Amino acid sequence: MKLRALAALCIVLLAACTKDNTPDNQNFVTLPTKVWYYYDPTGHGDTTLTATNLYAYDTIYYNSLLQISRVVMYMPAYPNDSIVLEFNYNSGGNLTKMKMNPSNSRIYFRQTYDLRYNSAGKLDSIGIDQGVVDPGSDPWYGVQLKYNSKGNLERINSYTLVKSKVVLMSFTNFYRNSSDQTDSVDINYFDNYKSDDPALFYYTRTNIHFQNYGPNDTATLPPVYLFKLAATRTTNLVIDIHNNGFLYQYLSPKDMLMFRPGGVRTTQPLQNISYLNQLTRDENGLLTSSHNILSQNGPLFLLSGLRVQHEKFQTK
Repeated sequence: MKLRALAALCIVLLAACTKDNTPDNQNFVTLPTKVWYYYDPTGHGDTTLTATNLYAYDTIYYNSLLQISRVVMYMPAYPNDSIVLEFNYNSGGNLTKMKMNPSNSRIYFRQTYDLRYNSAGKLDSIGIDQGVVDPGSDPWYGVQLKYNSKGNLERINSYTLVKSKVVLMSFTNFYRNSSDQTDSVDINYFDNYKSDDPALFYYTRTNIHFQNYGPNDTATLPPVYLFKLAATRTTNLVIDIHNNGFLYQYLSPKDMLMFRPGGVRTTQPLQNISYLNQLTRDENGLLTSSHNILSQNGPLFLLSGLRVQHEKFQTK
């Protein structure tokens, strides 16, 4: 009987010690540490998140404040190389610089992004230094943001340098509905911004109307990582600035234009585009995968896809 009582007491003490040594979940935060990014460049209807469509995969590192400090990006197109992205912040925790360092000069990504904020703490402009560029490429790009009286994104201007002069390349206006959500934009591209002849300086306009708003389903990705995705979706953020769902979500979190199920209609050229975002989450509601599937006058293709792996980090 005494042995049984002693054994029972040991079990109780062991359970108590185990509980005391178990970290309180309130002192931990779960963050993404690995992300795989997919897309289907062929438009042949393969919408799966498989190696065929893998564009890049990232390993994400955090500093003591649990801010993203470094991302190592690998691309199947360059199997022996990598791109290291480094991030700096101001005292308010806002991203101020993102620098890309390819391990091999063959990789195009060698850029530095400088982010500046206005007196209200909202992002005001982005400067992009191309670093070493191909002959004929523009060495610098700039982005300027404008907001309405309610602080909502109203316009994006993009600039470059032509013969040491700052030249407007394109601008996008945002129009909002009665619920103060963006329901349409017009995108204006200057086709001959490098020309000295004013007669050749004309632009084309594309009007896009967004329909069928759905819920915000990708907010579990850190905003700074969304900016990284926006900048590396193509070879330059400005080149893809007006059709970049990651950037839209970073700049105007309440809109999530490219991450909601719904439809799009453009007027230049006239075509009907529909897209559907399929998402999966784990038992804690964290995003584990995302399929952004687009149909453009027929065949389906994968506009973007993500697979996300998370880890727990202890907070102070």
